[in-house]
Amino acid sequence: MGRKISIAASSILIIIAVFVFYRLSHLGAFLKIGNLNNANCSVLANLPGPEDLQIDRKKEILYFISYDRWAPRGTHVRGGIYSLDLKASQAGPKLICPDKPEDFHPHGFSLYQDNEGDNLLFVINHRQDGRQTIEVFAIQPNDRLQHLETIESRLVKWPNDLVAVGPRQFYLTDINRPYNGIGLKIDALLQLRKGRVVYYDGSDFQIVAEDLSFPNGINLSNDGKSVYVSETLAGNIDVFQRDRTSGRLNLLESHFVRVGLDNITVLQDGSLLVAVQPNLIALARHFKNPLATSPSQVLKIRINEEGYDFQEIYSSSGAQLSGASVAALYKNRLIIGSASEPKILSCELDCADIKLKEWKEKGRFVTIKSHQIFYVVEGEGPELLLLHAYPTASWGWHRMWPELTGHFRVVAPDLLGSGFSDKPPDGDYSITYLTDVVEELLSKLKIKETHVLAHAYGSLVAQELLARFNEGSPKICLRSVCFIDGGIFPETAKTTPMQKFLLTSAGKAVARNFPTPYVIFKRNFSNTFGPETRPSSQEMKEFWELLTYNDGQRRVPEVIQYLNERIHKRDRWVNALQKTTVPLCLINSISDEFTGKATNKQWRRLLPHSSLIELASPVGHYPPLEDPDAVLKAYFDYVEKYL
Repeated sequence: MGRKISIAASSILIIIAVFVFYRLSHLGAFLKIGNLNNANCSVLANLPGPEDLQIDRKKEILYFISYDRWAPRGTHVRGGIYSLDLKASQAGPKLICPDKPEDFHPHGFSLYQDNEGDNLLFVINHRQDGRQTIEVFAIQPNDRLQHLETIESRLVKWPNDLVAVGPRQFYLTDINRPYNGIGLKIDALLQLRKGRVVYYDGSDFQIVAEDLSFPNGINLSNDGKSVYVSETLAGNIDVFQRDRTSGRLNLLESHFVRVGLDNITVLQDGSLLVAVQPNLIALARHFKNPLATSPSQVLKIRINEEGYDFQEIYSSSGAQLSGASVAALYKNRLIIGSASEPKILSCELDCADIKLKEWKEKGRFVTIKSHQIFYVVEGEGPELLLLHAYPTASWGWHRMWPELTGHFRVVAPDLLGSGFSDKPPDGDYSITYLTDVVEELLSKLKIKETHVLAHAYGSLVAQELLARFNEGSPKICLRSVCFIDGGIFPETAKTTPMQKFLLTSAGKAVARNFPTPYVIFKRNFSNTFGPETRPSSQEMKEFWELLTYNDGQRRVPEVIQYLNERIHKRDRWVNALQKTTVPLCLINSISDEFTGKATNKQWRRLLPHSSLIELASPVGHYPPLEDPDAVLKAYFDYVEKYL
């Protein structure tokens, strides 16, 4: 009998040990995290506990909350809300919150911007007296905050994060447990689902999602149709369909990523930027002892029809940053906050670029004139058509893409013969035919009017669109046309000896039967960039992939016949510039050996009343890749001033 009891007791202990090991493993106790993309990081602000932050992209201002969670017990420490001008390199954080409420311990906030230009901040406040409130502030023109109201309900037990969807409407995650209570520890051990999502419609609170395992970050998709929620203990990203009228949520899908998911930032391309504390056991130790480090990660997650994929874009073993709770992207900088650390990090990222594989996944194919044409469309706002250079195809815009899609609904096709579009042998690659294809694509997308931003080769298609518009029977109404380093005046555009050879019969025969090897392509293409802005070896391989896709390296002589076509149609296309009423601009690098100063001089002579922006930065023929910030500034300055 005693032997059986001993065996039973041993079995129970083994089961318990296995269960505990499994749970500890699930919570990341044995996970080893290395360092990624933290060599070029600096401290952006030194303030305690910046648990949540958000960027106003129109004003380029960072808003963040701060609260000292390491303050000695019994001391009254008031939290704050700060702003930081990201445009000013030497600017420091500015305290902007008013004196009320005096009992202010912020945890999670949401920036709401309406169409009238009014900005509101909704902030969770864990009051010292135990009340859980939502404080609503208006952002004044001087960037100070005015406290508008306090919203609270007994239905909300412990709010974690929120997202505003209207001037008085918001969703919040509620873990339904006190942070320091035994209930939360039991939830973590047994992965109980006690959390929920609560919706406030402007007058009443209602529970719209339940049975969640420590719901944490919450945010809204760019189109407003979906709500994303992170479950910290379960490790899931939940996607809910949102009923705009009632606020109710319907769970569409749930994806396990990893435990420790925290706040969610929705990027302009629709992907999610999620801060992660991958070792929750280490995080618990860290919150007891600040000297005990806890690893941090930032993941970029894409939800797609096949499910999801994610990319790790930052990680730290904990030495540089412990307990990352939120992240945002500003240009090529990753900005990271933590609920426990007294700092905000700013890290320069190479991987902030959109990789070629990601770009292809973004895009779609459509059949036009029996050809498969690849294009990418994203963003909200006025339509903007991007016409690319050769051979970079639409991917040549990827470094400007997040900013452009933040202001426009952007359409970026691969012209026939370029990128992922078809490259038929003996195809019609004339600018006239390419323009026909572009017009049909816009028609299929139900686009009747658009702004145009055209680079190099794409500038000729823009000129043909302009000529057709001037003739009075256009298929597309042009609102503005802006050129970047375009060979719009053949008399000032340079043609290389290699291009001249490929335009001959012998050149065509050589290209078809003995296409250019990668080594020669790399050397020649690299030389078209500025000496300090040339592509990396990885980028060069991706450009080679674009060129050789669909056997495109054999079609180069056929595609570059535009060099002759721009001479033959010089009068039509230059007259189109001179006679149009459409606002025009030229953004041109003065150090571009193909266009440069000669093109700028001709523009001033022939189009003295149209905008010219010279790029002084030492870049070559591909400014959207070499200095995207300068091109974006030039274009947005033009848009703001003239449109």
